[in-house]
Amino acid sequence: NERNSFGDEATVLLKPGDCFYFPAGLWHKVETVEEGVSINVSLMATNFATLFCQSLQHLLLKYDGWREAIVNNDGCISAVDRLQNLMT
Repeated sequence: NERNSFGDEATVLLKPGDCFYFPAGLWHKVETVEEGVSINVSLMATNFATLFCQSLQHLLLKYDGWREAIVNNDGCISAVDRLQNLMT
C-alpha cells in the first residue's frame, strides 16, 4: 500500500472472471499484469442539463443542416453566419 494526496492506496488483484465494484467518483488506476481485457462501466447518474442537451442534439441531427461539419471555408459563409441561418 502507498499513500497519496487522497489518502491510502490499496492494490486489488483480480483473477479471470472476477468483477470489482467501487463507488462513483472514487479515483482509481488500472494496470494489467498480463495480456487480457479490462472493461470499465460507469454507473453514475446523469443530470437534467445533460439529458436536455443530448435530447436536443438527437432532435437537431434529424436535419441535414445540423449535421454539416464545421470547417474553415475561405470565401464561404462564416460558421457564425451559418449557425444563425440554422436557428432561423
